[in-house]
Amino acid sequence: MAFVGAGGKTTAMLRSARQFHGKVLVTSTTHFACEEAGLADHHFLVQQAGDLDQMEPLLVDGINLITAPEVPANRLGGLSDSLINGSRRLADRLNVPLLIEADGSRRHPLKAPASHEPHIPDWVNTVVAVAGLSAIGKPLNENCVFRPEIFSDLSGKPLKCLITLDDVCNVCLHPLGGLKNIPEGAEKILLFNQKDLSTVGVTEIERKWKKLQEKWNSVLLSTMADEDNEVKNRLEKVAGIILAAGRSERFGIPKQLLDWKGKPFIQHIVETALQAGLDPIVVVLGAVVEPIMQRLQAHPSIIYANNEEWLTGQAGSISRGVKEIASQCGAAVFLMSDMPQISTDILKSYLEYMKINDFLILAPRVKGQPTNPVMFDKRCFPALMNLRGEIGGRQLFEHYPVTWVDLTDPFLALDVDTREDYQALLSRKDVREDSDG
Repeated sequence: MAFVGAGGKTTAMLRSARQFHGKVLVTSTTHFACEEAGLADHHFLVQQAGDLDQMEPLLVDGINLITAPEVPANRLGGLSDSLINGSRRLADRLNVPLLIEADGSRRHPLKAPASHEPHIPDWVNTVVAVAGLSAIGKPLNENCVFRPEIFSDLSGKPLKCLITLDDVCNVCLHPLGGLKNIPEGAEKILLFNQKDLSTVGVTEIERKWKKLQEKWNSVLLSTMADEDNEVKNRLEKVAGIILAAGRSERFGIPKQLLDWKGKPFIQHIVETALQAGLDPIVVVLGAVVEPIMQRLQAHPSIIYANNEEWLTGQAGSISRGVKEIASQCGAAVFLMSDMPQISTDILKSYLEYMKINDFLILAPRVKGQPTNPVMFDKRCFPALMNLRGEIGGRQLFEHYPVTWVDLTDPFLALDVDTREDYQALLSRKDVREDSDG
C-alpha cells in the first residue's frame, strides 16, 4: 500500500499500519522526518540488500520502520529501487503488509506532484491519496500548498485566490495530480483528512462523489487527530447482486417472472435497487435467461452474470456475482428474486449505515429469524467468492461478526416458495414504501 499527497499522510500511514495484527513493514521512497521515526516499534537503517536479510530475525510485532540513514534537515533517507523491491520480497516471504510513503509534502495540507514524483512501485496494489481540508478557504500560496504553481495549473485556480473543494477535487481527478503514477489495477482510495479543521462537511463531499467515483474506489472523510475514531465517513460504490438463477422447482414456473402490481418480480427488484442508489446492478442468471433479459430491456446498465453451475446451489451464484464487482465496490447487497416487496427505504438505510459505521455483515431479522437482503463489506468478498454448495452467504455468519437490523413487519420476511406464499404476497394491499427499515 502506498500513501501519497499531503495533510496527514504519514499519520494516516502509521494509523493504518496499527490496524494490522502481527508484523508490519513501513518504509518510504522519499525523505522521512526523524521525529516521526519514534512512532514506530522498531527502526531499521539499511544501505544494501544484505541489511534486509540481517533484520529479518529482529522484526517485532507492530510497526517495523525501514529507512536509509539520516540526511540533512533532520530527515531520514528514502529507499532506493533495489531496496524497495527487496522490502517487497521480504514482506512476501513473511506474508506481512508493506506500507510505503511515496512522496513528501513538507507538512503542508495540500500538494501537487513534481515531475519526479510520486515514486510508487508498479507492484503496489492499493494507493491512498491524502488531502487536507484545512486548506479550503485559504489563499493558494506556498503557506498551505506544497508546489502551489503546479497546483494552480492542475486546478485552474489562479495563485493567491481562495481554495475551494472544487479545486481540490479537480487536482485529485487530474492524471498529473492525485492520479499520477498509480499502477494500473491498483485500488484507489481518496482520504480527505482534517475534517475537524474545516467547515466542509460530508454533505458537500457527497455532492462530489458521483464525479469522484469515476476514478476513485473509495472516498474517506477523517479526523486523524481523533485516536478513537479516525475515519468519520466513507463513500464507496455498493453493488446490488440479484440472485435469479434458480428454476423454481417447487413452485412449478419461474418465480422471477411472476406478476406483482403489474410487473414481474425481477423488474420490481431491479428498479428498487436502482432507485436506492445501488451501483452496479448484477443479475445472476442460470435456469432462465432470455425471458428475464427481455423483461429488463429498459435498464441497459444491468450487468448479467451467467452461473452455469446453478444446479449446485445458491453459493455458486453468490460467488459469480461477487466476481463481477469485487474490484470496484466497497460492499454488496444480495437481493432475492422471490422477494419483490423489499422497499427502497430499507436499501437506502443500509447505504446510510455504511457511511458512518464499520461492519462486515449487515443482516435483517424479523422476530429473531434472519431474512434478506444482506449486505457484505468488501472484506468478505474473498470468502464469498470461495463459497460452495446449496447454502449461500449465511455460511459466513459463523465466521464474521453480524450487525443485526431488527424489523417488526413479518411481510418483509416473506419469500415466495409456494403458491400459498404468492397468494399471501398478492393479498397484502397496504404495501408501504416507508416500511420499517
